[in-house]
Amino acid sequence: MIGLSHFVYHDLTASLVPKWMRFPLGWTYLPGAGSLAAAAGMLFGVYPRLAANLEAAMLWIITLLVWVPRVASMPRSGGLDGVLHFLRDRYRHLGGGRYLPQRPLVGQR
Repeated sequence: MIGLSHFVYHDLTASLVPKWMRFPLGWTYLPGAGSLAAAAGMLFGVYPRLAANLEAAMLWIITLLVWVPRVASMPRSGGLDGVLHFLRDRYRHLGGGRYLPQRPLVGQR
């Protein structure tokens, strides 16, 4: 499902690609296609161990290139509070904000 979401939500996914990486749409489709290929390999038994390991490696690379810099650049507002506010604001248009706190969190006014 993650691989398919790279194609369905390509604009949102491309906006997460760091600015220093050229061709954000290409970097959106490449991991999506890789994820779909790995899922097919595991499902149909075509080198399933290799497919699973490559999928895991790809997720680690995406985490290091996309999510670690984003979390590190967030304002220091009390650790988890900053992450929750970032997620609420980032995914508000998808309805994801309704499950996150709408009022100031602990230690904020």
